[in-house]
Amino acid sequence: LDPEAVHDRTTQLTLAHTGIIERGALLDQIEALRGATPDEPPGPAGDVVSPPPPVEKTRPKDPLVEDLEALRSGRRKRVQQVLKANPEPAPVLVAGLIPLLSRDEVYPEVVRSLRRVASKVTGQLVDALLDPRVDPVVRRRIPRVLKACPTRRAADGLRAALDHAGFGVRAASAAALAALHEKWGDDISLSEEAVLDLVRAELGRPAEGERQLAHIFTLLSLALEPEPLRIAWAALRGRDRALRGTALEYLDTVLPGDIFLPLRKRCGEEAAPEGPRRPVEQVAADLRASSVNLKLDRPPWKGDDGEGPGPDAQ
Repeated sequence: LDPEAVHDRTTQLTLAHTGIIERGALLDQIEALRGATPDEPPGPAGDVVSPPPPVEKTRPKDPLVEDLEALRSGRRKRVQQVLKANPEPAPVLVAGLIPLLSRDEVYPEVVRSLRRVASKVTGQLVDALLDPRVDPVVRRRIPRVLKACPTRRAADGLRAALDHAGFGVRAASAAALAALHEKWGDDISLSEEAVLDLVRAELGRPAEGERQLAHIFTLLSLALEPEPLRIAWAALRGRDRALRGTALEYLDTVLPGDIFLPLRKRCGEEAAPEGPRRPVEQVAADLRASSVNLKLDRPPWKGDDGEGPGPDAQ
């Protein structure tokens, strides 16, 4: 302060007293007063009091912070400890678990943990699924968590992901949606026209080989009868030309022409089925009867259950 600018008597008196104290001694005295305890009053004015030795003050660490640090470390043992201590992780821990879906060494355990609370944190999972900034591996694996959540909110999130540019996210979301639809029926379903629009969009994209065909059949399972569709899928991958022809005939009867024609080409068939079009019930019955000796592999909409890393679609 500038003494000339001070008019208050108390401040003038303070300046007069402090002006005669050496600056270094004054600062030492202030530090000593800060560290003094009630049992140890400061020394006389002007004396230099040595500050007491610093006392380390340790605060107990917040268990939640420790758990988040353990998850962030990514170390399997530490992650397992957190999962064991939190069988139904709180939303704040879910935020730390979602990125770990990309880690193969902890992925199965993380999936099981997230499935237990999926219905409570559906919004968190869907947000990560639809966020293009999130690791693509994480986004491909989130649907395996959501398929344990039979709610309209989860289904809507998976449906939104079907418009995603990345094939892996679309395929995983379709498989999860089909699994929900198969288990819960009309409670988790899309309209037939909505499904066909999705198939049209997929057929309009560059060909991705058999994995894209699997994805298209997965989408069709949301609108068509599952059993004939499963037989048709197996027949189109088999060597029996007659059964393959019946499978194509079935698809021709249940799909509009603007979908069947490009799908037929994707299946490697240029020629259209010969003869008059038969009723769909008759074709489906022939398809079932002809498939007695056909090996029916697991259809594409019955994918990995998420208990192991498995091959993720890129």
